[in-house]
Amino acid sequence: MRKNIMILSIALIMALCPYAAYAQDDGDEDDSGMPPGMVARKVGGSNIIMPKDAIVRKQGDALIYEDINEYAARKFMEIEKRLSKIDAALESIHKELQEPKK
Repeated sequence: MRKNIMILSIALIMALCPYAAYAQDDGDEDDSGMPPGMVARKVGGSNIIMPKDAIVRKQGDALIYEDINEYAARKFMEIEKRLSKIDAALESIHKELQEPKK
């Protein structure tokens, strides 16, 4: 009887070893169920899921998280600045291409 239990225990351990190796491999963030563009940050003593570029500031003892409206407005302003730079560069390239035709 003891021999059967020992064999069953060894078989169970051998069956669970690949599962344990697979369960420890959590290097990919895509498999964690995290929405795209979000990260889990440890802020204070807790983990918070927030956008990658969100700002957290400390005011006294309070941690102030950037509101989603503030985050979206800041990102739109950054995108508009980048687009205006791209438009200016594109306009200068367009002018350079038009000059040799004259």
